[in-house]
Amino acid sequence: MASDGQHLQIIVHQISASDLALCTTSAACAKPLYSHYAEVCEQLLIKSSKDSAESGVTLLTADPLTAHGLPTPLGMKFSTPLAASSDSVVLRDEVPPATSTPGSTVSITGLLFPVAAVLIPSWIIEVQSRYEARQIADGGAPPRRILYLISGPSTQAGPENEAVGSSDGIALLLTRFMR
Repeated sequence: MASDGQHLQIIVHQISASDLALCTTSAACAKPLYSHYAEVCEQLLIKSSKDSAESGVTLLTADPLTAHGLPTPLGMKFSTPLAASSDSVVLRDEVPPATSTPGSTVSITGLLFPVAAVLIPSWIIEVQSRYEARQIADGGAPPRRILYLISGPSTQAGPENEAVGSSDGIALLLTRFMR
């Protein structure tokens, strides 16, 4: 409970590579190669900022999946694709990366945040249901919700795993998405 008597609901989430999936024009999902996360996330941050300023980012939602019947936010779709090097992105459900033409491009049409799409709405619903029950009992104030995103490598195995493969960029993209 906060010093002002307001209840606090805190969630801590360790960002990892599974927190980001890329949508492509070929309908295959993709992800940055481990050593290219920082580079790809920087390109995605610039693209999402530019598209947001031009009203070109569309929120991707699923059909209502929650008990409250609200659409679940999944990610964002760009107004125009972002061309990323096939050397920095690995496709899933399509041609194996070993057969990709070096130096070719992959058109990224949007981002998905699969873990957050499940975790955050579930947490909000749980906090809301606890508040509603408490409000009936004692008329309490709504809880203050705080989400901590922890990013960066949890352990650094060696110099080959320096910050270039960290999850900092994913945390920045997720923060932009949640605003």
